[in-house]
Amino acid sequence: MENASKALIMAGGVLIGILIISIGVYIFSSYAKYSSKAYDQMETAQIEQFNNKFLKYYDITTQTKIQNGTGSVIKSYIDPETEEEYSKPTPILCTAHDVVSLANLAKQNNQNFQLENETRVY
Repeated sequence: MENASKALIMAGGVLIGILIISIGVYIFSSYAKYSSKAYDQMETAQIEQFNNKFLKYYDITTQTKIQNGTGSVIKSYIDPETEEEYSKPTPILCTAHDVVSLANLAKQNNQNFQLENETRVY
């Protein structure tokens, strides 16, 4: 009888040990998923912050409307007579100053991230 009770106590101890290890693995994996999701959100926020420097040269509606892939933006308009909404493609407008500013910003970013190591000969 003594051996049977000791065997049951040892089996219960093993089961409790396995339960504790399983809970530890579950908590570790759930924290790993949370950490991965938080890292992805931070990375997405950094990318959006970086891209906003370039997107400011687009028309204001390009950030909310769909681009049709032809270099123009689909804008929504409201017909004053029928008050119905319709859309039509509108080209993205920018000035020479915008292009030069964008080129200088790209050059500055390349230098900051050390993507441009060599000087170019023109």
